[in-house]
Amino acid sequence: MELSELRDQIRRWEDLHTEFKLETIHPDDLSAEMVGFANADGGQLIMGVSEERQIVGLGDVDVLR
Repeated sequence: MELSELRDQIRRWEDLHTEFKLETIHPDDLSAEMVGFANADGGQLIMGVSEERQIVGLGDVDVLR
């Protein structure tokens, strides 16, 4: 995804096929999101975006919280 595409998606915000998360989430919560997308004919989970619609990125993604 290009940066301009990401910004456009952030402007449109969440819907049936798009979820934004600020940081990494627990594997059980991730599983629930994936099942929801599968039941809705696909989707995308975009990490590193705040509720204020700012791109903040992620820390060390290899560390489980």
